[in-house]
Amino acid sequence: MNKYQWLRRQHGINENWLKKIIIILIIIVMVFLMLKGCRKISQDFWDKLREKSLETIAASFITAECWDDSNREFEMSDLIMREFYPVGSLYNGGDDIKTVEADVGEYIETEAEKKEMAEEPETETGTESENGNEQAETEQNGDGMEPEWDKDSKVLEAAAGIIPKEKLMDYNYVLNNFYVVPSVTSLRPQVLDLDKISQVDLRIEKDSTVPQILVFHTHSQEKFADSEENGMSIVNVGDRLVNLLQEQYGYNVIHLTDEFDMAGGVLDRSEAYTYANTKLDEVLAQNPSIQVVIDLHRDGVDASKHLVTEIDGKQTARIMLFNGISYTKEQGEIDYLPNPYITENLAMTYKMFLLGKINYPDLFRCIYISGYRYCLHHVPRSMLIEAGAQTNTYEEVYNAMEPLARLIDMELTMK
Repeated sequence: MNKYQWLRRQHGINENWLKKIIIILIIIVMVFLMLKGCRKISQDFWDKLREKSLETIAASFITAECWDDSNREFEMSDLIMREFYPVGSLYNGGDDIKTVEADVGEYIETEAEKKEMAEEPETETGTESENGNEQAETEQNGDGMEPEWDKDSKVLEAAAGIIPKEKLMDYNYVLNNFYVVPSVTSLRPQVLDLDKISQVDLRIEKDSTVPQILVFHTHSQEKFADSEENGMSIVNVGDRLVNLLQEQYGYNVIHLTDEFDMAGGVLDRSEAYTYANTKLDEVLAQNPSIQVVIDLHRDGVDASKHLVTEIDGKQTARIMLFNGISYTKEQGEIDYLPNPYITENLAMTYKMFLLGKINYPDLFRCIYISGYRYCLHHVPRSMLIEAGAQTNTYEEVYNAMEPLARLIDMELTMK
């Protein structure tokens, strides 16, 4: 017996237990080193989790129209995945997706139901960095007809009847009362340039002999509270909008009913915007007379939310307008998602929102701003519209198309 064995026996030390203690100590050291190495990731996650908790609490007390309505339904698993794999970046074309994946170094999950709608609106407006790149110069539409700048706006003149004109040109007032901006992006003053936006002439000259409006659905499978009973989806709502624009207002409209969010008969939204953008390039090349492009969706909200108002005695789903500005606080200007028509896109939704307030005060919920691009870069007059939500009935969303069609016609025919 050597002296070490004698000492262990004298002090009652069990050799097996000693080995276990050493192994445990090694594991503790390894875990410590791993945690230290992942400290930034861990801290970022808990910071985001705390932020989400505060937003949830705030949503219970803040009654602002847009913020209250735009809270998305999400589970903890969704929250965790969204913080490690930002989904919004992938609402773009195929090349865009490859670039984003290369930047992040991981596959990024995409799903339109997770548009980061639960993000908190900015409260400290006017304090964001203003050193971003200037907007790209406006390019011409496929038919060579780009919106002109006009010094007077009949839309703003009409809106001044219910909102003081100085307020309509006040950046802070407009931002805080009309827009919802998630914390990942910022609607800076040089982008929400109200002087420029107010002067954009969005009118088109009607010509029923050629297609002028294109309606499509990146997410064709979006359905409603009673869709299991009647089988109706957002595509059927699009049929109603197209019919009104054609029959009642005299436009020549193309309605794309392609299922960009289906693959092999199964719902798959991972490349829906890729397919949609490719198809849009094809259709617009074949129909250069198209001047207006509308991506019609239905929203996804908390199950307790019922987005409805009454118009002309009918229960009518409320609508949210949507802009993508290709800018995030983390990346700045997203150069690989160019959109030369951001100002015109913003003019479309801003003037539409004002026309809604004049004619149907409760129809529009807000204008939501995303840091990404979607399908809004093909022509100047592009809009993404969220009609109702999964908690609305098909009839409620169907009813919303009548006032929406009227407002679209008003925007395209008045300064």
